[in-house]
Amino acid sequence: MSLPKTVKAVVVQENKTTVVQEVPIQTPGENEILVRVRAIAINPTDWKRLWFFLPISAKLMTKAGTYIGCDFAGEVVQVGPNLKTNVKIGDKVASAVCGGVSRERGAFSEYAKAFADLAFIIPEGTWSVEEACTIGIPLYTSIQALYGPRTLGLPQPGEKAPPAGTWFFVYGGSSSVGQYAIQLAKFSGYMVATVASPHNFDLVKAFGANVVFDYKDPDVIRKLKEATGDGVHLALDAISLHETQAFTVRVLAEGTKGRIIVLNRATDEIKGMRKDLDVVLTIIYSAFGVRDGNNVPDDEERKNLSGFIHDKLPGLVREGKIKPNAITKWEGGLEKVPDAIEHLAAGKVSGEKIVFSL
Repeated sequence: MSLPKTVKAVVVQENKTTVVQEVPIQTPGENEILVRVRAIAINPTDWKRLWFFLPISAKLMTKAGTYIGCDFAGEVVQVGPNLKTNVKIGDKVASAVCGGVSRERGAFSEYAKAFADLAFIIPEGTWSVEEACTIGIPLYTSIQALYGPRTLGLPQPGEKAPPAGTWFFVYGGSSSVGQYAIQLAKFSGYMVATVASPHNFDLVKAFGANVVFDYKDPDVIRKLKEATGDGVHLALDAISLHETQAFTVRVLAEGTKGRIIVLNRATDEIKGMRKDLDVVLTIIYSAFGVRDGNNVPDDEERKNLSGFIHDKLPGLVREGKIKPNAITKWEGGLEKVPDAIEHLAAGKVSGEKIVFSL
């Protein structure tokens, strides 16, 4: 098919605002595909990267002229050389990129390129592109956190399950990452405890949480320990602020080794709260080739993530064993993306993902 030479994309400006501009179409390189974008999802990382910086490195602050956006879905229209998977032209796929870093990548565009080995082929007759565009950052982060060899290394669905009654804790169960992490932990054989706002209790239970409590309840730590028999040794903090990390540390059982996965770097104060716990950082951008002295891309992590996306995830989706994020659709396409980013940054989104159809 004939492709346009220029496309519309959301581009960062000098004052950290964004505008929709005509830009050169992205060209797939080795092990890359070009996707006609049909749906995009807004993530917290979009506004954090735009207005502040992510805790990987100050070098990764979003710069003027870069293309923003991480999560998208659509159909493959072009492939580069040396693909590492069987993705082909015409496939409907969902994936993610590290937006805001360069003029080479950005999901908030009419066409976007992605790594072929990190592109999920949507099984026919299952999810819509609007549902599928929610998987990128949230689901990939959950996969890397739970199953990565550098993180928890848990048994994947269908592999050897832990002993019956083994607990896993997720802080922020109604978040995008939390919704996927709950499901993955359940399918790996764990009992799942989480915290959320009361209006999201039914939501997280629908995703598989065994127990959920109000994170603002002053007695919530005691209630969690009582409900789990003080048996939580593994956890994912899907929010990963200083106070949520401290909360998660207090949830884990005393006196035995435990591990917490965080998405923002933990301070020495957090690490010093308990000597019997490992607090481990994971950032999904390492799988996309983003480098940092403390977060070097790891081929083993990348292979593990890609293997799950292509070998495990299609079956889970076809069998209805994993559900997409709860979504709310916004109208207006790329032109309304800045409004959606501000809406999310203002704390006006809870338990759902903003998505746009393009």
